[in-house]
Amino acid sequence: MPLSGLGVVAVRSATRIGSARFRKNQLRFASRRISITHTEETENMYRTAWLLAGVVLCAGGAFAQGGMPRIKSVTPRYALAGEEVTLGGENLSKKTVPKVFLTQRNEDTLLTVTEQTDTAIKCKLPAEIASGRYSFTLLTSGDNPAMIEQPVRVEVETEQQRKARLEKEAQRAEPAPEPAPAPPAKPPGNA
Repeated sequence: MPLSGLGVVAVRSATRIGSARFRKNQLRFASRRISITHTEETENMYRTAWLLAGVVLCAGGAFAQGGMPRIKSVTPRYALAGEEVTLGGENLSKKTVPKVFLTQRNEDTLLTVTEQTDTAIKCKLPAEIASGRYSFTLLTSGDNPAMIEQPVRVEVETEQQRKARLEKEAQRAEPAPEPAPAPPAKPPGNA
């Protein structure tokens, strides 16, 4: 069966993953066009490629359905060493995320988790950690555990840095003082 006719391959799971269309030796997937050179010898190769594309998309849908752990927020955004922070997100249960790390460059520091639910993780920053900007990395569980660095950041600061930041924020919040009104002008001829 040649690919030159109009055909549609749609792959769906509980959430729609995507679809691919081909027409007259052109493949269109996710709004991108790919030209196909078709010969009879490559027919089986195309069938195999379509089958593999479908399997990959179904597997991606199943993984998305199973729930990739993801951190969406960190509270507070600025913290002192030794303080507790709350990570908000989805699929964060102890079953899916056994360990949480604080990451700066290529250095990971294991955090002490004090409370963990499916939507939040409360953890304590190490007391000896240096000030700086850090991201969070999650260790996933399962047959293929992975370290997944998250796109949220926390700024670890010293007491002096916190004081300076709060003073700067207070100055920005205060309105500028209004200038004193000018004295009334004296009428001419009255000296």
